[in-house]
Parts: sequence; structure tokens; C-alpha cells
Amino acid sequence: MDVSQVYHMNEYAGNRYKVITGLQDNGIKYREIADSNFVHMFGADGFDGSFVANTPDTYYYTINQTARRGTYSTGTSVSIEPPGTNNWYMLAQAHPTDPNIVFVGTDDIYKSIDQGSTWTNEAASASWTMAFAPSDPTRMYAAGATSYNANNNGDIYYSSNSGDTWITISPSTFPSNTTWTKITDIAVKKTDPTNVYATFGGFNAGTKVVFSANSGVTWSNFSYDLPNIPINCVAVASNKVYVGTDSGVYRRTFGTSTWVNVSDNLPNVPVTDIYIDETQGKMRISTFGRGIWQLDYCVNDINLTAKQEGTLEYKANNLLTATTEIPGDMENDVLYTANGKVELKPGFKALSGSKFIAKHDVCDNPAQPFQDGKEGDGATIKQ
Repeated sequence: MDVSQVYHMNEYAGNRYKVITGLQDNGIKYREIADSNFVHMFGADGFDGSFVANTPDTYYYTINQTARRGTYSTGTSVSIEPPGTNNWYMLAQAHPTDPNIVFVGTDDIYKSIDQGSTWTNEAASASWTMAFAPSDPTRMYAAGATSYNANNNGDIYYSSNSGDTWITISPSTFPSNTTWTKITDIAVKKTDPTNVYATFGGFNAGTKVVFSANSGVTWSNFSYDLPNIPINCVAVASNKVYVGTDSGVYRRTFGTSTWVNVSDNLPNVPVTDIYIDETQGKMRISTFGRGIWQLDYCVNDINLTAKQEGTLEYKANNLLTATTEIPGDMENDVLYTANGKVELKPGFKALSGSKFIAKHDVCDNPAQPFQDGKEGDGATIKQ
């Protein structure tokens, strides 16, 4: 049985089947290829991890009361812990584009511009969560209090200069009826760094999700009809927002006031992180008690360029193009399906020993509605 208790999961942006996770009592695990084998890297209480930009072999992680930088190929690590920090549940977040910058989040936010050799205390707090704006990583959001376990006294912070200075953007600007316990996660719309969501734990009815269209100057309550259970994480697609709860995944379409349970056949277990890859039709979630799950769905077009290793399936409604290599390994089992056309372009190789099938067929499950939407959760939102 897959009963891993995953605190956090992170994917490598350049090849999303590479995953790093932190598990309660069971350390840091690294998945190199698209299979169910997660390599054990370091023991004890693993919590957070993230990949160095453009370098999947190197990653940052927190374990017990330390922060470290690890190397997958050698299985080695070095301490990068900021001076004076020895807290449990610290965050370790690599900058998404600059390989030299890393943040450690605890009751203060620490920034390093030399891969953890030296640190600057930027004040604010990221004991709960930290998020970069995908379209402009110089803009960052964080939430925290005096400790990870502190409730009712935390804030959300915003930086517009890569974490050098921070301003407080909550809770004074939250909706007047927002009674909250703990800010659990933050997500930023992919195309607009000013559009940000925050989620809440606890059992305060009607206080589950808030949204700001102006970097936290004002907030709206988007909890709507969500059940009164803790919300642990949030992810934003092109015209949808997803939240992971203590009991499955819920989805809301921009411009609506209805949350839909899209847990499908997931076990009744807390969801801790959500990642959506709209270009290749994959949604992945981590859970606190039943490991990691993935949903493959149809998208209109897919262009594959990264090396294909493991058990992989891609589905396109129209066109699937590939210039990738499938190495000659019997563990590699790759399937391409397109209702329109599968086009294998120069550079594509399926080497002897691997298994590869390309077929013309309809997608065997309906597309998740992640396609681009013209309406956003901004000034024109329907209340």
C-alpha cells in the first residue's frame, strides 16, 4: 500500500516527471523517471524541497531542523542552514530562474544569492508558504507567523524586488467577515503577477479561499460553497482554480461561484500539493497518507521535446508532435495518442529495447477544462 505522508512535493520545470518530496518520518525522496520508484535520498523527517533552476541533479531541502543542498547523482549533501535557524518545518525554495538564489522560510525569510553560502535576513515570515509569480519571478508572496504551528497571528507578505524587501498585505485587507485560523498556501495566476489566491486551514465556515486582483491591496472571499474542511493547497490553471482539501480536490471555473468536487477515485485523504501541466495534459497531487497520484487528460496539442523515460502516456485531441528520444531501456513504455495526427519529427528516436506505440484514436477520457479562458479572476469577475 502507498501510505506515504507527503508534506510537500515539487517538480522540475524542465522535465516534470522529475519530482522531489518530503515525507513525515521517511525523509527526502527523488523520482528520476516516470515510474513509481522514488529513490530514498536522506532520512528522518523530510519536509520541503525544490530544484535548482535548470539543474535537476541539484536541489534544496529541509529535514528535521536543518536546510541542505543535495546532489542526486552522488547522493551527497551540504548544509546551507542560515545562522540562528533551527526550526522544524522550514521551507527551502530555489529561485525559478536564477540558480544562485535560494530562500529559506521560517519565522523570518532568509535569502542567499550564492547557493546558501551566505544569508540575509529579510524579515517578514514564510513559516507557512512561499510563492513566485510565474510570469515575473521578481514578484513573490509569502505567509507566516512566529512559527509553523502558530495560529491566528500570521500575515501575507509581498515583494516586488526578488525578496529584498517585503510589505504586509493582510489580514487588515481581508473581507470583513473573514475569520481565519492559518494561511496554508498561496498561488499566483500564470499570466498576471497581481492575481493571487490564498487558502485557509481550520474549520471556520465560509473562510476557505480569498482572491486579490491587485497584489493584496484588496481581497474578495471566493469560498462560496466549499465544505467546512481545511484547505491545504491551491493551484491555478488558465481559467480554473483548484484547491486540495482534507478530503479531495475541488475546482472552480473563473467567473462562477460553484466549487466542483473532482476527486474522481482519490482516497479520502488530505491533499497537500497540486501541480498542473497544461502543455502535456498532466495533473499531479501529493497526499498526507496515500502517496502521490497523477491524472492524464486530453489537451488540444502537445509538443514533446524532453527525453522520455519510464511509463508515459500523452493524449491530444488534435496534434501531437515529438522530437524527443526514448532510450533503449525495457523500463521505458511510451504511448502517444492523437485524434488528429501524431507527427514524429527529425530528432525523434525510439531506441531498441524500449516499448513505443503511436496511434490515431480518440482520447479515452474527457479533457480537463484547462484551455485558455478570456475571462479572469480580475476586475470583471462575476460576483
